[in-house]
Amino acid sequence: MSNYPPPQGPYGPYGAQPPWGGPPRPSRTPIIIVSVAGVVAVLAIAIVLIYVFALKGTNSSSSGNSAEDQIRAVVKSSQDAYNRADASAFASTWCKQDTSFTPPDADELRKNLNDSGQVTLTVDSIVVTGDSATVVLEERYSKDTSMNEKRTYKFVREGGAWKNCGPLNGDTGTNLTPTP
Repeated sequence: MSNYPPPQGPYGPYGAQPPWGGPPRPSRTPIIIVSVAGVVAVLAIAIVLIYVFALKGTNSSSSGNSAEDQIRAVVKSSQDAYNRADASAFASTWCKQDTSFTPPDADELRKNLNDSGQVTLTVDSIVVTGDSATVVLEERYSKDTSMNEKRTYKFVREGGAWKNCGPLNGDTGTNLTPTP
């Protein structure tokens, strides 16, 4: 132990409170205001996100859910199913009211793929009128280019989903194969 007394400040040992109670405490009001503003900002962002993702998603005219986008998705599904020779998936893209079209079975699809090659369907235009639409499609085959053509198809909304009902009456297609 040391024989020296502990160091002293002007008001007693170091670390002791001054006789008048110490320095004034800072106000908590700014902290409270900033905290409340932060909570309000987080709630506002949450409300905007809920509106954008939940409520707008049910609007059929919003990006990604328009009738045109849904029809393009059906065309893509039909193309993919054809190119995989998936008869049930291919048939599911066709409407039930088109009684003139019988979807091919898997063997027919495989034969078509072998003979004509894979198909690429390109949407040229879509005109929607209520629950029906006319869609101009280009069909291009990888092997038999003589089958390449542009046709106008009728689509209808069945059970909330768009379906292909086949070429419009009288549309025999425009051949896209260049003539020599």
